[in-house]
Formats: sequence, C-alpha cells, structure tokens
Amino acid sequence: MGTIRWLREVGFDDVVSVGGKAAALGALARAGFRVPEGFVIPTIGGIPAPRRDEEILAAFRVLMAPRVAVRSSATVEDGGAASWAGQLETFLNTDEEHLLENIERCRASARSARAEAYAEERGVAAACVAVIVQVMVPAEVAGVAFSVHPVTGAREPVIEAVRGLGDALVSGRAEPEDDALTAEQAREVAGLVLRVESFLGYPVDMEWAMARGIIYVLQARPITTI
Repeated sequence: MGTIRWLREVGFDDVVSVGGKAAALGALARAGFRVPEGFVIPTIGGIPAPRRDEEILAAFRVLMAPRVAVRSSATVEDGGAASWAGQLETFLNTDEEHLLENIERCRASARSARAEAYAEERGVAAACVAVIVQVMVPAEVAGVAFSVHPVTGAREPVIEAVRGLGDALVSGRAEPEDDALTAEQAREVAGLVLRVESFLGYPVDMEWAMARGIIYVLQARPITTI
C-alpha cells in the first residue's frame, strides 16, 4: 500500500513523514508495548500525501474494527519545545462511512486559527499533519500518566483516570476520578509509564486506556512543563 504506513512499520527515523506521535507509537509497538493496531497517512516533503481513498478504506477493512480513532500526528507535535496537546483535532468512534471526512477534518485542524496562534506564540513551525487511524479501545478506564511529577519534577509517577474514554480528561473537560482505578491497577499504570520512560529515554506524558484488564498506550510524549 503506497500512501499509508502501518504503525508497526514506523519509528523515529520516520518522524519527518509520520510525525512525532506516530513515530513514538510505532517504536513502542515494535518494542512489545501494547499499542492499538493502526496505520498512518504520512506527509511527503512537508505537505500531506495525496489521499487515495480506496487504499485507506482497504486498510480500514484490514483492521476488522467497526470503529476507529482518527488522530493527528504533526511533524512538529510531541517534541520537547511544545506539546501541541489539544491544538489539533481527534475524532473517536469513527465508522467507515465517516472515515475519509474525519481524516480531512483532522488535517484541516492544523490550519485553524487556534493552531496557528499556538505556533506563533511558541515560535515553532506551523503543523503539517500526518493522520493516524487506530482501532478504538473499548476503554473501561482511561487517563494520563506522568513518569515524573509534571510540576515539581519529583521522581514519582502521577496517574489521573476517569471511567470510560479519556478524551474529556485530556482536554480538561472532566476532572480525575480518585476511585476509577484500584490500587493494583494504579500500580500497573505507574509501572507501565516508567517502562515507557526507560525505553524512550526521557520523562513522559502518556495517554492510556484499559480494556478487559489490558493497558494500552495511546500516546507518549516528552513532558514539556519541567
């Protein structure tokens, strides 16, 4: 398939074409971490690759999932200078009928006034968006985890969780639920974020989801607040 890359095929050598988010997820998947299956529609020479609808739909069918998450992976995203968290659009529970539309909406979010203002404020390049399409995790609990304290830098994992999907927590629309995880589950998430930090080589801000007792890594990026 010429215009897509399977996540397990990409890594940090591909960051220019697939973006930081996809590169990190691909590297983690290849290292044995649980990452939802998916593929990336890359950029070519700093611009989005031509969209070949039939190829994208064929890849979607290979996933054998009724619904997917459509997420940005900008070539300037998930780096140390700026996190771009919340600046680019994500579309969850996307079915085949709306897949192509949501891919275009995801790409277009890089040209929004919000994204352009964010880039200008931080003195970074405007985003060029590759797009990740991943199997939706039927999350019972989800959230974020920091391998070190994001404010003090103390060597202690910080875990935040909510029941169901974690997008409301990540976007700031919901508060963490103290009882969403058992003590044992919290230890498992903490152990996972520390292993991800060890693999990537820097303190990480990780999005995760738990389904049927399995914890999946949805995103891992450098902590930019310390």
